[in-house]
Amino acid sequence: MSVKAKPPTPASSAARQASARLHRKVDEAVEQIALARKIAHQAQIREAVTRSELTAAVADALAARAAAEAARREAALGRYLAQARPRPVGECHRDQRQSEPEPQRVAGHEASRKRAGAL
Repeated sequence: MSVKAKPPTPASSAARQASARLHRKVDEAVEQIALARKIAHQAQIREAVTRSELTAAVADALAARAAAEAARREAALGRYLAQARPRPVGECHRDQRQSEPEPQRVAGHEASRKRAGAL
């Protein structure tokens, strides 16, 4: 007994129509997904541009603030120098040495000489 393969039966017109409808739905879904991706990408680009513009604005504001603070410090220094009386250079340390009592300096000197064996 020999088994013969049956030739494929041609699809009915109803099956072909159902297949065509399904194919159209898949194509529409692919187009909608592509459109949604494009819209999402455009939104991401707009957000990135906005962020970079805000970053530039913050940098400009910080630079302006630093310039204003520098000008304020410069003006304060100018006011101080205009009102300050001139002082001789190096007097602040000399005043401290002169106000130190003499016996302490001598006692410290004698103690160091004793340690060294000079006395």
